[in-house]
Amino acid sequence: MLSTATVSGMDAQTAGKTARTLELLHSLAYFVPETEKELVGVGLEPGRMVYFAGRSAPLGAPPATVVTATFFNFNPELIASVIPRAWELARPTEVVAARYRAIDAAYVRLFGADVTGSADMAEAAELVSIAAQNIPGVDGRPLYAGWASLDWPAEPHLRFWHALTLLREYRGDGHIAAPSDRGN
Repeated sequence: MLSTATVSGMDAQTAGKTARTLELLHSLAYFVPETEKELVGVGLEPGRMVYFAGRSAPLGAPPATVVTATFFNFNPELIASVIPRAWELARPTEVVAARYRAIDAAYVRLFGADVTGSADMAEAAELVSIAAQNIPGVDGRPLYAGWASLDWPAEPHLRFWHALTLLREYRGDGHIAAPSDRGN
């Protein structure tokens, strides 16, 4: 997530532990049952469609070629098996809203309402939001840009997750930019 070069006053080990911890708090969205429940609830098919549509919905209703280009390391046929069909079953705005509902339910279940509604969560959300909104060099980062174009949620735990999503997608887009820059 954050490189040690951008975290002044923090040693590499602490920066790495922080990044790995924050990454888990974002990526649980791919594995908690609430995600599949909410996205299937708006019309998507369970499994891969939930994953690909859930991550790419902020881009609008992109065709399989665009999702393949932004996800890069997935088999294009796998993506084409669920995209653009996903957009026939649910509008991207519905998918995004369902993903936030899933995170809301999952965070409350995992951490409790006392944590998700706490002053500490509000402070954490504020700090991570500052980091996410001040990332330099966002050109060529489509998933980051898609999520960054959305309105920020009002609830602190959802703001926290949204900011983590920006950091994750920025990092992920970088994984695609690096081999693309080398012609691979």
